[in-house]
Amino acid sequence: MTFDRPYAGCYDLFYRDKNYESECDMLEEIFSKRGITPSTIIDLGCGTARHAVLLAQRGYSVTGVDRSEEMLQIASDRIEETGCEVSLLQQEIQNLRIDSRFDVAVAMFAVIGYLWTNEALMGGLQLVFAHLEPGGLFVFDCWHGPAVAVHRPQQRFQRFSGADGAEVVRLVTPHTDASRQIVDVEYETLVITDNCVTSRAGEIHRMRYFHPMELRLGLETCGFRDVEIGVFGQPERTPAADDWNIVVSARRPLEDGGAVGFSSGCADNRPAETG
Repeated sequence: MTFDRPYAGCYDLFYRDKNYESECDMLEEIFSKRGITPSTIIDLGCGTARHAVLLAQRGYSVTGVDRSEEMLQIASDRIEETGCEVSLLQQEIQNLRIDSRFDVAVAMFAVIGYLWTNEALMGGLQLVFAHLEPGGLFVFDCWHGPAVAVHRPQQRFQRFSGADGAEVVRLVTPHTDASRQIVDVEYETLVITDNCVTSRAGEIHRMRYFHPMELRLGLETCGFRDVEIGVFGQPERTPAADDWNIVVSARRPLEDGGAVGFSSGCADNRPAETG
């Protein structure tokens, strides 16, 4: 499984320098530009709830959804520590079933890339659409296909200082399948205490990267309209070939028309065990 122990336990350590505050600023910039003042937000693939907690602290009613029990436990602990009110649910995007609609749906940190088959992607987009209020907004980021083709994912070796004097080592090895727009990202995590390896585990995260026109086609086929695509962190700027991350926003119309229907048997990615 992905996002299992010990990877989930090291997740916040790996991304301790990620600027979640500025990413929430960007989200609010997009909300303002789109003329929407949301009350309710669903955070899809919420992970350890870093975005969800910050959004709740900014006054939004937030529901976090993730498939990983380990990540949700860490999220629950963070929510309790901060005193925020964030609801948590263990579900997968492509099987999303909540008896509520939301003003905004967000899927941050390339969560959409885990919907790596066409069936999973379209099933997920349809269900996000169904869980938005009319006029609601869907905002997500993902890997930008032209940049992946130009730069190609590279192997990385990282060291971190963990708890109780332990050292955490992470080796990241990508394997790209350009014909399917997929990168299998192999993570190997080692915990070293007193010069001895006390824990060792590996995960493979299968990630899809996207080209702008296929995103527009998928979103519009599922009923979304008014699709805008910008550079992650600079949503007003049109992506260039070397911009690795893009941010996408799309609206559910006030009056729906032309959206495809969806069945109760939406496809998922479970055979590949990618989180």
